Amino acid sequence: MKRTLFVAICAFLFASSVSAQSKSLETAARQLRSLNADKQITLSHDAASGSGRMMYVAENFSDTEASRAGIQAMNFAAGFFFAGDELKAASDPVKLTFWVKNKKPRFAASHALMIYEDGAAIELGDSRYAAKGDRNMEYLNFELSREVLMRVAERSAVKIRLGEHEFTLTPAQLKGLAAFLLVSDPAWAG
Repeated sequence: MKRTLFVAICAFLFASSVSAQSKSLETAARQLRSLNADKQITLSHDAASGSGRMMYVAENFSDTEASRAGIQAMNFAAGFFFAGDELKAASDPVKLTFWVKNKKPRFAASHALMIYEDGAAIELGDSRYAAKGDRNMEYLNFELSREVLMRVAERSAVKIRLGEHEFTLTPAQLKGLAAFLLVSDPAWAG
């Protein structure tokens, strides 16, 4: 009898911990609104396919840095797809894409990513590169671990080197990335 009760209590605690590790899309949307991040971070679900997507689209990097790199503009997006209609696990890795607007490709020959934070350099390697000449766009696609993205989002000043050019993440970009990581983690109750 004691053994059966013990097994039942363990099963209940396990079930409670599993359900506590998922987050409804309504809860995530409410958290985004509470962080004033619901304009930059989108959460969508397609009932027909049973899949969803969460994506953060950052503001542009500074015009000065873009001009110095010889481009018109650049921003980035972080996101992931998930199965079902709730967040059951913190996505790892996360897709990170830089969108570069320019009349001619600027990153075709060199498109590796390096992140500088607190005096340390994190080399993340080459991107999966694509250019759309008819749109004057280049896309540099990476997959980064949540750990690296969290380290970046926790800092107040972060520089990146993309190809041969250096850019500084703005406070708004860092704040948006932090909100994205928090809300996408089912364990974060906000």
